[in-house]
Amino acid sequence: MPVPNVVCGECLNHHHGFDHVRAPYLYQSPVDTLVQKLKFSRALYVGKVMGTLLSNHISSMSRPMPEVLIPIPLHYWRLFRRGFNQAAEIAEVISQRLEIPVDTDCYVRTKNTLAQTGLSKTHRVRNLTDAFTRRRQKRYRHVALVDDVLTTGSTANALSKALRADGVKLIEVWCFARAEVAPQQ
Repeated sequence: MPVPNVVCGECLNHHHGFDHVRAPYLYQSPVDTLVQKLKFSRALYVGKVMGTLLSNHISSMSRPMPEVLIPIPLHYWRLFRRGFNQAAEIAEVISQRLEIPVDTDCYVRTKNTLAQTGLSKTHRVRNLTDAFTRRRQKRYRHVALVDDVLTTGSTANALSKALRADGVKLIEVWCFARAEVAPQQ
């Protein structure tokens, strides 16, 4: 069941480097099973389903679309071990459906971080400090970061910090699912 348009408690209480999060589902059963199947069982067809559902959610909103989609980069070692970037798989489907280009080359994850799963918020932030580096300069003003799940926002914050330093004015996070949601106050 899709999540209503509400602001999560984390976003109400803390400033993030990004401006908006668009996530149609909560990270709970059966969504968590889909995400894990994509990431750890190489079920790439699940990424197509996620991308389709996320693009349907995004297209139902009346707002300006970003210039580009930037999938959250994986470190080259994790990409090598997994064989694909789940965020890029989702972004490609959104790109085709909404006709927004994907840029997988502008930033790289240069720090081989620990998996974020199971880390506390403090450790997630420390884990991602200086994790992303600009590979090539592109002058974007409005981007959407694409990922499978948003939990604390630490990964999106780390990449948003680098994007802001390069002059990006509007940063949205588009993800298939997000952690708990609290009503907007």
